[in-house]
Amino acid sequence: MEATRDFGPSTMPTLSELDRDLLHGGTLVGGCRIVEAIAQDDNGILYVADDPMLQRNVLIREHYPLGLAARGDRGEVVLVAGSDADARAAALAGFLRGARWLTRFDHPGIGRALRVWEERGTAYLMMPLYDGETLSAVLQRTGAADEGWLRRLLANLCDALAVLHGAGIFHLGLSPDAVWVTADGRPLLLDLATAGPATQRPLADGLDRQYAPIELFPHGGDLPVGPWTDIYGLGAIAHQALLGRPPVSAGGLGPNDAHAAIGEGVPRRAAGRMLRPPPSPAFLAAIDRALAVRPEHRPQDIDALRALLDLTGPAPASRVGTVAGAGGGGQAPAAPSVAAAGSAPAAAA
Repeated sequence: MEATRDFGPSTMPTLSELDRDLLHGGTLVGGCRIVEAIAQDDNGILYVADDPMLQRNVLIREHYPLGLAARGDRGEVVLVAGSDADARAAALAGFLRGARWLTRFDHPGIGRALRVWEERGTAYLMMPLYDGETLSAVLQRTGAADEGWLRRLLANLCDALAVLHGAGIFHLGLSPDAVWVTADGRPLLLDLATAGPATQRPLADGLDRQYAPIELFPHGGDLPVGPWTDIYGLGAIAHQALLGRPPVSAGGLGPNDAHAAIGEGVPRRAAGRMLRPPPSPAFLAAIDRALAVRPEHRPQDIDALRALLDLTGPAPASRVGTVAGAGGGGQAPAAPSVAAAGSAPAAAA
């Protein structure tokens, strides 16, 4: 989730330009006082708020789906005139379901939900105040990632996904906007609005089309959903990190199509220039496998992806509230070498 979203070369609104959508500082929500809005994406708005009961600042995410939600005169969320009320209801149900998923997990790579409630015609999720920024913002600020940093990032994301998968839950919405990177470089999954079992696919309108695999699009609906679905999302994130752009949308591909090999787009070391070494062929080949269009051609579970990427390291401690979990390996990635570690703003998700 980002404070700015790309609507084209000359139309890139900031949060201040989207002011009509936001709750202003001082507004009371769930007994908390809004301090400021820090980010907005297609599904909601993120605020820093003061919680007088906890006596600290927290994050509050407001469900505010673009195209379906509008701000009423009293700050409530109303349906956009002429939009689909059933789609709005389904989106709200997905937000609440994802927020409640967060309450079931206790893992360093999954955000912690403090409270979930409905108010003002929508729903809200309260979380601790994590310092950092979205992975999308990190990549925009730092440029192409090097292999070592990206390996550590993927290892940590594999750890978090292994816990979800061990509980029979799949994220189904991975993208750079869906990953929060803390100030110390640790990736977090803070929004599980798209998550669910394999039988519960997210709404097509809620997909990030550049990062979703073919089985989540209507024309691929006969293909199975499983761990390989999130593995594609990890591959698409790696594509963005290495090349500065996402892969071609699977929404326009057939099941027998294939992405171009990622190595074809990796910048080469120019003569006389001191650039970081290019990613290893084995690493690039593993990303290509993760991005296979057909699900059966991808690694079939997180352990298989770890082996393919040669991700090693001790697994962080993890606990899952009422469901069985699984763990994995990897250390928290430090900030990319081209970024200043202390430059991440205070906020989250």
